[in-house]
Amino acid sequence: MQETRSSLPNRWLVFVVAVIGSICVAVSWFKITGTMVFIKGEYGIDITTAGSLMSITALANLLIALPGGSIVSKFGVRKVWLFGIAWCLAFNVLGYFAPDFTTLAITRFCEGISVGFVFIIAPVIITEAFPAEKRGLPMTLWSIWSTVGTLIILNLCNVFTPLFGWRSNWLVAAAFLAVALVLNFLFCKVQSDMDKSVKNAEAKQNGAPKKKGAWGACLRNPACVCICIVFFAAIFAFNVYTSYYPTFLQSTLGIPSADANSISTVHTYWMIFLCLTFGFALNKIANKHHPKIFLTLTFFVVAGGTLMWNMPSIPLDIVAILLCGTGMQLIGPMAHNLVPDTVAPHAVPIGMGMLSFASGLGSMLGPVICGQVVDATGSWGLMAVPVGIVALTGIAAAIVVLRKMYKGGTAQLAEGAAAVKEGGVAA
Repeated sequence: MQETRSSLPNRWLVFVVAVIGSICVAVSWFKITGTMVFIKGEYGIDITTAGSLMSITALANLLIALPGGSIVSKFGVRKVWLFGIAWCLAFNVLGYFAPDFTTLAITRFCEGISVGFVFIIAPVIITEAFPAEKRGLPMTLWSIWSTVGTLIILNLCNVFTPLFGWRSNWLVAAAFLAVALVLNFLFCKVQSDMDKSVKNAEAKQNGAPKKKGAWGACLRNPACVCICIVFFAAIFAFNVYTSYYPTFLQSTLGIPSADANSISTVHTYWMIFLCLTFGFALNKIANKHHPKIFLTLTFFVVAGGTLMWNMPSIPLDIVAILLCGTGMQLIGPMAHNLVPDTVAPHAVPIGMGMLSFASGLGSMLGPVICGQVVDATGSWGLMAVPVGIVALTGIAAAIVVLRKMYKGGTAQLAEGAAAVKEGGVAA
């Protein structure tokens, strides 16, 4: 067994290629944000219909999230991960050739399946590769995947759309995914896949029953469920921002498309900085204190997510964006870092699937609900109402997480929670 373990790639190499794969899926996911005005104009559709191209991706994420953990357990982390990247690549190419809006929407739905796999598989890869006390840093660094993907594609939209039309961004995303597929095929290997056949053979030979109760362990755990609720609330608020903010700036202030896209990416630089620094701090803070940080970040999302639509000037808008971005960027890795501390190792993929479900639900409902508010009232400022209601629910859930996990520490809460020994992968 030791020989098998030593054949694994360096854990940080596995981490890097997994992050690259995640970022490239995000490039595909958020290309709609930088092209929505052009799609809206070409098809003559309203803002809610255009926003559905983001919501339908979230719907696919939502549908794959719950069975996703079981799929990963059955077929293996590596196989499902490579499939997800290849699947996203294929439907970006098909989306480029889509002859009408309906076909384009179908390809977006299929892309969303890959987004769902990112939320499930990448955290599992990190959980397997790193011991619990060192998991905070890589989990936080991984959380930049959607931020970096947004930053890349919004800036590339400014280059490729004027030259080749909005559809060219679909081929740009496909090219990114092709590179990610090759890198992950070569270097992304995890111990559970290498042990899977051995464990199955031993279980079959000895007649040992398979572990059961993973779903029950997650659903009956108040901390695990409430972590997912907080994540839902944060995603709801932030996805409304990522879906509509460039269009909001163009519609209310008459800012040109390229400038609106640039303003809408201002938060990314701050969020990337946070990811590069916060993870080191998180590794120094005892796990039992993480729920307190989780609650504080939820307040940031509530404040920024509700204020950004009603600020009187761009500088104040940017302050609200940065506040919301701080909470959102750090809630993600905190959630993925906390879940393995609440459930047993065999239930971790299910817990990650529940987080992905929460993400998909927030991503889907946010643009639909808030887009209808704007279409019905003509007021962008009223977006603060649904965002605020959902965000306050997230605060209540974060308080439950704090009460359940902080009392006695997380180790007492989740006996046998996932932890990887130093020898588990190549150092």
